[in-house]
Amino acid sequence: MKLRKTLLVSAAAFALAMPVWSFGADDPAPTPAPAQQQPPRGNRGFGRNALNELVSALGELNLAPDFALAPDQKTKIQSIRDDFKKQSDQWRTEHAADIKKIQDQFAELRNAGQDAQDKRQELNTARTQLFASAPNADEAAKQIQAVLTTEQVQRLTDEQAKIAKARQDAAAQFGGGRGGQGGRRGGGAGAGAAGN
Repeated sequence: MKLRKTLLVSAAAFALAMPVWSFGADDPAPTPAPAQQQPPRGNRGFGRNALNELVSALGELNLAPDFALAPDQKTKIQSIRDDFKKQSDQWRTEHAADIKKIQDQFAELRNAGQDAQDKRQELNTARTQLFASAPNADEAAKQIQAVLTTEQVQRLTDEQAKIAKARQDAAAQFGGGRGGQGGRRGGGAGAGAAGN
C-alpha cells in the first residue's frame, strides 16, 4: 500500500513538473489518436513530436528568470507553428478517408488473434507509408531552432535532455515503456492523426 501511494505521488509530481506551455492561448492541446492506430515513432507531426516537445521545453525554459525569448523570436516561432498546423490540418483533411479505412481495418482485426498477424503487418506498413507523406515536425523544429541564439539552443538542448531523462526515469519506476507493465505508450514524434 505504501509503495502504491508513493508511486501515485511520484506520478502526480512528475505530471506537475512538466507543464504544457503554448505560445498561443487559442492553440488547443494536441489529442493523440488511440495507441493502436498510431504510426511508429518518427517525425510525422501529430501528437507528441519533435515540434511539440521543442515548444514544451522552450516554454519550461521561458519560465526561468534568466531565460527570455525576444518578442520577434516569439512572433517567428508562432508563425512557424501556425504554418505547420495549417499544413497538418490540410493533410488530415485530404487523407481522412485513408486514415479511417486503416483504423476500421485495425478495429476488425482487434479480436482476430494470432491468425491475423500478417494482415496487421500489412496495415502497419500501409499506415507507415501514409504517414510518411504528412508534414514533417522535425523540419518545423529545425526552423524554430534557427530563430534562437547559440546560447538559447544550448539551454534548450540541456532542457530537452533533462525532460527525456525524467520521462525515462518515470517509465522505469512504473515499469512502463513498450512491452512493459505499462503496455504500449501512445505517441512519439509523429504519433497519431488526431490533433495538433
